[in-house]
Order: sequence, then structure tokens, then C-alpha cells
Amino acid sequence: GAGGSRSGLGWAALAGAAGALVVAARPWTGLTVGAVLVLGPWLTALGGERLPGGGIARRVAAAVAGGMPFGVLFLAYHQAVFGAPTRLGYSEAFGAGHGIGFHVDPWGYEYSLRSALGTTSGDLALLGFQIWESPLSPLLVVALWLVLRPHAAGSPLVRFVLAWALVSIPANFVYWFHAPRMYVESVPAWLLLAVLAIVDLAGEGGRSVIRKGVQRPRTDAEVAPGDGAVRGDRAALGAGGLVPGLRAVVPWVALLGLLAPMWFLGSRISALDWNDAALARIEQPDGLPEEPSLVFVHTNWWDRIGRLLEAEGMTSDSTEILLRLRDPCELWTYAGARRRARRSGTPVPDPIPLVHAPTDPPSPECRRQFASDRLDVVALPPLLWQGDLPGLPAEGAMYVRDYGPEANARLLEAFPERVPLYFGGGGEDRPPVLVGYEEAMATVWGYPIG
Repeated sequence: GAGGSRSGLGWAALAGAAGALVVAARPWTGLTVGAVLVLGPWLTALGGERLPGGGIARRVAAAVAGGMPFGVLFLAYHQAVFGAPTRLGYSEAFGAGHGIGFHVDPWGYEYSLRSALGTTSGDLALLGFQIWESPLSPLLVVALWLVLRPHAAGSPLVRFVLAWALVSIPANFVYWFHAPRMYVESVPAWLLLAVLAIVDLAGEGGRSVIRKGVQRPRTDAEVAPGDGAVRGDRAALGAGGLVPGLRAVVPWVALLGLLAPMWFLGSRISALDWNDAALARIEQPDGLPEEPSLVFVHTNWWDRIGRLLEAEGMTSDSTEILLRLRDPCELWTYAGARRRARRSGTPVPDPIPLVHAPTDPPSPECRRQFASDRLDVVALPPLLWQGDLPGLPAEGAMYVRDYGPEANARLLEAFPERVPLYFGGGGEDRPPVLVGYEEAMATVWGYPIG
């Protein structure tokens, strides 16, 4: 009736709005997977509903109308921020090599048709292994099902879920970065198809479920006497479509495949385990004194720059972009100027632009900062939470970032009751070492400024 039609159009508009929000969050995923999820149920006549003449067109138009306000906002935002409605921030921040298509990737390798074929094949093989953590790939189960039961794809539900599962393949085929996680939006579809395949291939009871659950019953008005489609349905889902012995084999194969993760659990856990070299960098070092200590951890120069900028109010995503686009010496100088201006009460320097700009030769201080990393570096966050924190009782080690003897002096004055130590790289192919503070400052930062 008219009320149901209006309700259907309202839901279509809401679905279009949801799809537009997906595009706003992840544009390429929204335009591919999102489009299938929004439009697929109508285009495949999910549930057997025969939409009246023009019904699909009206619903598609309603979905487009529902998403249009968000689309306009999306384009206007990019026009205002990046200078063009289709110029995305991701490409603006990381360069054209991160975009869609065949080109030189950000690491300098040519991403060609041959590369796409190889990496996509590898993705699908790994995806099939990782979904069930088993040698039995749901992708292979579905492929076997469709080969043995080609008419199963005639079901509206199967057509829709199959489109959902497959759309990620061409979408990622034309993108340079490859990993099984790039197909995460299609995993629910593969699982559903694998369940339908196993149920159908397992026997007559399973085929009855398929017939009742995913195939729309045909009315007498739709079936003419001798209609071949009825015989095709029966051939696809009846006993005649089984290869001999498949009914007995498939359940055991499925059972063994689903139980296989228990067998591989140990090897999977060990593969994710930390080795000794990694543990030496993320666990508290041996040799800490019993009295409270102040351990200066030597992180890399880019980390030191980023944390200075964040201390001045810049967000971490902005610092990451700046560190990719600008010269580190320029950023170090800028961060120091902001810090000195804030402490002295003088005007803060203007924000640094994102565009590339020619820089002068690095200053002596920049050369000194860069040279301090020559003995390797250690990340601070894994250690930070294991030690004392400011404001809490002094019971053990407090881990802080090493900025050199001049900047470190403020921390030494703030915590005079703590024994100063240093934790940093022990040299090439050697684990980090815990040494005395004065010794480390002379070794790591001993280069003269000039």
C-alpha cells in the first residue's frame, strides 16, 4: 500500500545517509563495500519481494537523496581544507603514491597489474587461513559449493552475500597496500556463505534448510507447466546434484577443519610471542637500584621532536604529518622557539606550513641531535607504565625521555631524591644497556656544538 511504499522510501533514505557516513569515514570502502550493502538488498530482491514497477529506481533515488547532504558536506570540507572537493587529506598528507591505481608506491616500487595479481592472490590465501585459523579456508569451501551447486547463486540472499564478499577483491586490487586485514568488511559475508555451503553440501536436511531459508517460494502464477526453472532448482539442491560420496565426506572435512585451530594453537601463540631481543626493549632493565631512580630513556630524534610539539598543544596526528613532510631540523628549531616563547611570555611563532620548503644546512645542534641516535634507540611508552609516575610515592624507577644534558637538568632538579641512570642502545646488534647517567651523557651527547 501507499503507507508501506512511503515506509520503504524512508528506510532507503536512512540507508543512504548511513552509506554516506561510511564514505566520509573511509571513502573507498564506502564507495565499494558500502554501496553493495546499501543497494544490494534491493537489486537482488532480498527476501523474494517483487517490487512494483519502478520500485527499485525509487528506492535508489531515495538512498541517494538521503546521503546527499552528507556528501555535500564532505565535498565542501575538502574544498575548504585542501583546496579541492576530491582532494583527500590522506593523499595530501602522505603524497600521491598512497592513492588508488597503478603507480609507484610510497616505498618506490612499481605497483603494476602483475603486482596486483600476485599480492591479491596472497591476500586471499592468507585471509582464508586466518578467518578460521585453519587450513580449511572458507573461501575454498564457498568456491567448491558454487562449482558443485552453480544454481545456488540464484538465491536472492546468496547473490547479495556473494556480492558483499567479492566486492572487496576488485576494490583492493587497485590499491597498492595489501594485507588480509584490508578485507575485514567482507569477512562476515564469507562466514555466512561458508555456513550455507556446508549445510547444503552436508545432506538432504541441509538442502531443505537452504530451500526454505534462502529461496523464495514460487507461486502457481509464476510457474508454468513444465517450467525448466523448477527442475533446475531441484537439480541444484536435490540429491541429483551431489557427487557420489560427498554427503559422507563433507561433514568430516568441515569438522576436521574447524577443529584444526586447536592443533595449530600452540604454533600460532608462539608466532605472536615476544623474543628475547624484543623483551630487552620493553621490560624493565636488570640492575636497577633498590632506592628510587630516574631513568632517562633515549628515544629517536623524530620521537623527541613529536613529543615537544605535542607538549605545545599539537595533536599526534598533526605531528605525524609534519614529521613526514618537513625537515626534522626545521621542526626541532620551530618546537624550541615555541617552547622558549611560551616560557618567556613573548609572541609564539606562526604555525609551520605543511608544504615542503627548502631548508638551510643543518645547524650544529641538529647534527648533535641526529648523532645521539647512533648507538640505537629505545621506545619509552612500554616502560613508562611499569615504573613510578609523577605524584605517586617514590618506590622504584621513573622512566623519562632523554633530551640531552641541558634539557635533562630540569628533571634532575625536580627529582633530587632519585638516582639518575640512563637506558639506551648498546650499539649495533646489541640489546639496550642500563648505565650511569654521567657516563652516558659523555658518550651519547659528547659531540661539541660547533
